[in-house]
Amino acid sequence: MNAVTVCFADVPPPGWEGRLESFARKVLASLGRDGWELSVLLCGDRTMSELNLRYRGKEGTTDVLSFAQDPASGDGFPGDGRLRGRHSGFA
Repeated sequence: MNAVTVCFADVPPPGWEGRLESFARKVLASLGRDGWELSVLLCGDRTMSELNLRYRGKEGTTDVLSFAQDPASGDGFPGDGRLRGRHSGFA
C-alpha cells in the first residue's frame, strides 16, 4: 500500500486536498508502484523562497521543488541527488 501525505505552509488548505491525495494514489497505482511514500507540500511564497535558497542556493520563489528520498546519500539533500529541486521542467 502506498502512503500519500498532503501538507500546507503559509496557505490555507484549499478544500480539494482529499482529491489531490486520491489522485496521487491512483497515479502511483497506475504506475504499478506499491509501498511508496509520497509527500506533497503546498506552500506560499515565503516558504517556497526559503526552501529554494536552502536546497538550490537560489533566491526567490519557484514553481516546484521535488526530491527523491534516500537518507543514505549523504549529499546534504533530502534525496539521493538525482532530483535536486527541479523547477517546472527546467534542470
